Parts: sequence; structure tokens; C-alpha cells
Amino acid sequence: MIAKWKERLSKEWVGMAGISLAVCLLFIGSSIFIQQQSAIAEHERLALYWNRYASNYYVTFGDWKGIGEQLRSEAAAYPDGMAHSIVIWDTGNERVANIGDSEASADGRTPVVSNGKIVGYTAVSSQGNNSVYAFPIVSAILIGIIVYLLLFGYGSSRKSHWNRTVGRLTLQAQALTAQSAQQTQRNRRSHAATQVPDGEPLAELEWQLSVAHGYVRKLETVRRSMVADIAHELRTPIAVMRSQLENGLNAGEPLSLERIGALHDETLYLSKLVRDMQDLALAEAGKLPLDKRWFSLTDMSNAIIGVFAMEAEERGLQLKLELETGKEIAVYADPVRLRQLIVNLLGNAIRHARSCVFLRVGTDGSHIACSIQDDGLGIEEEQLPRLFERFYRGDAIHEGRSRGLGLGLAIAKQYAEAHGGEIAVTSNWGEGATFTVTLPVMAD
Repeated sequence: MIAKWKERLSKEWVGMAGISLAVCLLFIGSSIFIQQQSAIAEHERLALYWNRYASNYYVTFGDWKGIGEQLRSEAAAYPDGMAHSIVIWDTGNERVANIGDSEASADGRTPVVSNGKIVGYTAVSSQGNNSVYAFPIVSAILIGIIVYLLLFGYGSSRKSHWNRTVGRLTLQAQALTAQSAQQTQRNRRSHAATQVPDGEPLAELEWQLSVAHGYVRKLETVRRSMVADIAHELRTPIAVMRSQLENGLNAGEPLSLERIGALHDETLYLSKLVRDMQDLALAEAGKLPLDKRWFSLTDMSNAIIGVFAMEAEERGLQLKLELETGKEIAVYADPVRLRQLIVNLLGNAIRHARSCVFLRVGTDGSHIACSIQDDGLGIEEEQLPRLFERFYRGDAIHEGRSRGLGLGLAIAKQYAEAHGGEIAVTSNWGEGATFTVTLPVMAD
């Protein structure tokens, strides 16, 4: 489609040049035709004038003697200042007068009649004048240039309007893909065959539309996977709850505390799924409610380490907290959201680690950096760009299919951005992974 637009624009420029040339040729042709018709009429007028002049002279003097001298003596009174030639012959075809810079041809001469007899002949010819045809040619060239400039101005206006339209469509395509300029440049470098030259709006639009097309296809794949994953995750707890309740009804006696506890666990899991999806939707829409206040991040980090201490001990892991400053670190944020962010990252690290997990917290006065490092197998490089996408869980072949919808990292990213910060990950396969959350100490 872009190629057709380019071809159409090229045809428009060629068309403008063709129209200008056609106008020039039409003007030249019409001007020359008018000049020729005017020259024919003028020749007929002069021929009639000099034929009458010669006839009157012959009637007055009875012969042709002296007509040449009279014509030369009266040259100033001749029509158009004698811008033509005249030749007079007698009946014996002898020239009796020859006036002008060029000689008139004997072809097409007009007989001079006196008293009903032919007494001689006259012939008239106009002097050659190259300016007769030069004027329409020059005028046509000027008109063609003017027409082309007008068409060029109109075409430039259309091109400018076209570029603005293409620019708007490009921005809309960029917004559709929801990708940053840095990510787009990264995609271009990884797909060298589809790199876009700078200064070509159509090529840029074509690139953005191809990116948008791929993004929409990816969203469709994610949507289908999401529906399948949600159905799978809901099927198990609902089946457990239904079976427990049906068994209780069939037995006709109250459920045991053990069965009630199982139902409660499944209910909590369902509630967590619904809450996670709701929080993610609110965060992506920029409507996530935050109850910000000043609190000690140092105390919160110690409390989180205490919560995971037993799980880490059961897995045979070392869980360490490293504070990069001896002073207490305070932050203005939502303690519930920030706690959930750190818990999600630390829980993932404990599940993947082989021997140790580090929680490091530091500050430079205006920003706080909180990093969680594990020594697990790490994350494959091709999975890193998609790690924070919702419903993305990677291959995780070595772990098998884990329970959940893959919302944890997506929610962590949205929580960090809601606080005006960001989250990043670095990893080498076989050497573990490090997640780093950077937050302003205080943000609006």
C-alpha cells in the first residue's frame, strides 16, 4: 500500500510537468495559428491596397513611367512604414517598379485592370520578421513556468498536508504499540533488514504499521493464552470447593475443620487472582489508589526478611539483607503496595535460588535502589524483553508449570511506575538474576 502511495505521488509530479508542457504547446500552437491568419489577412489587405494604387496611377498618367520614383518619394506615406515589398510589372512582364528590401515573387501576382483591360500586375510580400514567432514562444514558456509554479505550490501544499497526515498516523501507530522510542530503536537494530531511513515519513509509517501489526498479533496470542490460563487456574479451586461441598451435602453432616481449611485456602487463592487482575487493570489505567505516607524502608525490609526466613531455611538457602548506609532509610510511598512489590520479587528469587538470596537497599539522597539477587539458573536473554508483560510466564522448562497467571512481575512494574520509579532486570543464563527497583524518595 505504501508503494502505491509513493507511485501516486510520483505520477502527480510527472502529471504537473506534463500539464505545464501541454499548456505551453497549446499556447504556442494557438498563437502561431492566430499569427498566420493575421499575416494572411494583412497580406490580402496590402495586395488590394497596392493593386488599387497601381490602377489609379495608370488611369491618371496613362502609362507606368515614373511610378518607381513616385513610390520611393512617397515611401514615408506608405502603410506600416513600408514594412513590406512591392513589385509592379507591365503587360510584357517587365518590372516597372521594385520597392522594398526583398523582391516579391511573381507567383500569386494580382492583375491591374484599367478601363476593363489588364495593364499590368502587382505582387506584395511582407518583410521577414522573426519576432512574429518569437513572441508567442517566449510568452508560452513564461506561461508554462507560471503554470508549473502554481501546480508545484499546490503539490507542495498537498505534500505538506500528506506528511502531516502520515505523521499523525505514525504517532497513532506508535501509541497503539505502546512502545518507547528506546524499545523501537532496539527492535530496529535487531531487525536490520527492516531499518527505516530517517526523513522518510512513508517508510516510518510503514515501519510503525508493521510493528503495530505484530503487536496486535501478539495481543491476540496473549488474549487466547490468558483465557486458557484463567480457565485453568479457576477450574482447580472451583472443582475442589465443589467436591468438598457436595461430599458434605451427601454425607448430611457438617464439614470437618480440615475440609473447611481447604475451602478457605482455595477461597483465598481465588480472591488473590481477582485482586491481582483488578490491581493490574487499575495500574495500567493510571487509577491505582495510593495511600502515601512516610515510613522506614529499613524496618519494612527487616520485617520482610523475617517473613521469608523460615521458607528460606526449609529450602536450605541463605537469606541476607544488606543496607548500603548505616542510617535509616525513609521513603514517601504507599507501604502496602511497596511491600507487595518487594514480596513478589523476593518470593520469586527464593523459588529460583540454589543457595543464597540477597536483598540490598541503598539511597543517594533523592532516589532509593532496592535490588533482589539470586544465584539460580537465571533468565534466557530472549525472555528478558517480555518478562514484565502480563500473563507472560516464560518457558520455565526446568520448573514445570507453576500455579498462577504470570501477573506478579507485571504488577511489580506497574507499582514501581505508579510511584514514579522503574524496575529493571539483569541476568546471565546459569548465573542467576538481579531485579532492581529505583524509586524517588518523595514523588507527587
